Amino acid sequence: MSPLFKKTLLWLIVSAITGFTASQIMIYTFPYVIMEIANKRLFAEQGVNSIIHAPRVTHASRAVVRPSPDLVYSICGFDLSEGPLEVTVPQTNGNYWSASAYASNTDNFWVLNDQSLKKEETKIYLGTAIQLASLELNQDEESVISPSNTGVILFRNLVALPEEFSIVNQLRRKTKYKPVN
Repeated sequence: MSPLFKKTLLWLIVSAITGFTASQIMIYTFPYVIMEIANKRLFAEQGVNSIIHAPRVTHASRAVVRPSPDLVYSICGFDLSEGPLEVTVPQTNGNYWSASAYASNTDNFWVLNDQSLKKEETKIYLGTAIQLASLELNQDEESVISPSNTGVILFRNLVALPEEFSIVNQLRRKTKYKPVN
């Protein structure tokens, strides 16, 4: 083998190892970085474990990537390090409604929609497996195990007609979000 071939082969091997290592670091850390940036932007003023009701979507809205103008959004950042949370969701007005929970790595680990709401108010307890094991829940209360201590819950409410906004807005503001004592 010529010295030039050896140097080229060594350079290709080092480049391949470096490229593979860098791509693996990106794949495993990028989702956490994205969620951390989103949390800092969204919850800078109110902090986590609180609910933010976003205004109606306009052509300039970009808090959520490509938001739908037919939906109104509410978002809750959560931190379970102090214990589980209780989320109380009111029944919808018959329009589409959904809640989706995302872990600190952006994985969607839980979804609920208007078809699943069975009564006037639904209570959901969010926590780690250990935290929820110590709670005594009624049959009609739902427990959701979070794979991480931090994350977000995104609520979406359909506003089919512009005149329905005030009704939908009143309903979504009845969502309660508090630590379990």
